[in-house]
Amino acid sequence: MSSSTSNARAVRIPQTRLARATRMGTMTAGVAGNMAFNGLMQLGRGQQPTARDLLLTPGNISPVSIDISCPIFIAAPRMRAS
Repeated sequence: MSSSTSNARAVRIPQTRLARATRMGTMTAGVAGNMAFNGLMQLGRGQQPTARDLLLTPGNISPVSIDISCPIFIAAPRMRAS
């Protein structure tokens, strides 16, 4: 196997608990920020926002799924090789 990967971007796998907690905290803050922004936008349009509509948006789901899946798919071959 060559040292280059076919991924479009390199994803660094957090090695310490603090790094993993920071990464999850950053992801959580991003989702909360998107929820607050979308909620204010809906209120500005005169609509009643619901938690489900604010949480389950493509803007929230896509980054979360990428952040969770990329390290898993990258780490699996590394673990098999060792």
